[in-house]
Amino acid sequence: MNYFKYVFSLSEPAKLNSEIVLGILSQYDFEGFEELQNQLVAFIPETIYPDLENEFITLLKDLKVLEDYTKELVVEKNWNEEWEKNYFKPITIGKQLYVRSSFHEPKPSVEMEIIVDPKMSFGTGHHQTTKMILETLEGIDCQGKTIMDMGCGTAILAIYCAKKGAARLDAVDIDEWSVENALENIALNKVHSDIQVYKGDVRVLEQLNQTYDIFIANINLWVLLQDLKTYLSYLKPNAILLISGFLEENIPQILNELEIECEEIKVENSWCMMKFVNKVNEKNSN
Repeated sequence: MNYFKYVFSLSEPAKLNSEIVLGILSQYDFEGFEELQNQLVAFIPETIYPDLENEFITLLKDLKVLEDYTKELVVEKNWNEEWEKNYFKPITIGKQLYVRSSFHEPKPSVEMEIIVDPKMSFGTGHHQTTKMILETLEGIDCQGKTIMDMGCGTAILAIYCAKKGAARLDAVDIDEWSVENALENIALNKVHSDIQVYKGDVRVLEQLNQTYDIFIANINLWVLLQDLKTYLSYLKPNAILLISGFLEENIPQILNELEIECEEIKVENSWCMMKFVNKVNEKNSN
């Protein structure tokens, strides 16, 4: 499938306006995002583009979050080559994790390695939100645990948990290409028997009817504010909830939605990650 690639140049404050633009575009049929300095890159299928552009561009300009934008047609391509050329460099996270793509050389000296070929999916460990969750997971015991990765993107977080010994892993994403990419990355890391991937949104939780020891959601602010209370219904007693994808200034809004204990807050370059422990809601214990 061919896509139109939009590069949105954001008004100041760029970080806050990036969240607003991302939230709005997520309500249309955009299927992938990449946040750059003062810009947001977004992709939409070529077949959908003509009917929507006037609507979402007008809305963004009315909100005064957009300085300018460009668009170009992106045809089917070798995405490994594209990422190698423009974006993805190997990265070491925490004390033990090395993240690379299949076109990078392995690093035998590291304790744990994850291979990610991201295509257009979010989640390589480079963005502060993904990086902070990976750093936090390093200190969490995943052995034998049930884990949900909501908004999984490349499935890097689920893959890490699988390598740390999780017993059951469910990964969910609303984008078709993210689901396909997640399955590819799971196979690359040889953990395909440990992770089940589902296309959908928060409603998948009701279909699965499972409770989790660890629940991860690295999504944008608007989705989190809408779905956080639903997440609580699927936490086991003493379960850990890790959320990211929002800014430090959004912390009060998040706390207003959750009545469980916030154990840790990390901030990097204004992006925020919060760790909660479910010491209150015990009605759904297995």
